[in-house]
Amino acid sequence: MPTEYKSQKTGAARGTWTEDNLKEAIARLQAVVIGVNEASWYYGIPSRTLRGVLGTENEKRLVRHIQRPKRAGFAPTRENIRSLAYKFADTFRLHIRFNSVTGMTGIDWFESFLKRNPELSISQSQGLSVARSEGLN
Repeated sequence: MPTEYKSQKTGAARGTWTEDNLKEAIARLQAVVIGVNEASWYYGIPSRTLRGVLGTENEKRLVRHIQRPKRAGFAPTRENIRSLAYKFADTFRLHIRFNSVTGMTGIDWFESFLKRNPELSISQSQGLSVARSEGLN
């Protein structure tokens, strides 16, 4: 017979942190003084809140970067986007756990990234005519 589940309260109570705490935590994170989990524990701010605050601006930059070749007719594949996101995070030294062996983000991250950014769509690239390719140059 399965054991009875008992909820364990961990972390800070909801909404007990202040805006000043959030600003100070973000400043220390951006200066790479502490990590997200340590800031979460020290300031009593949920780690998801800290990741969300840091990620929104960078995700929009990544979306713009992905959309550039798409406008020219070169639709990125799933693997292209996952690899590009890994390189983007590595270049800007973002504290995100991605697979350094494959050099790509995880599939779960990719799927949630697409849900958070509905302006992106994965489509099959179409061949370019000679006239269009000359017009791009």
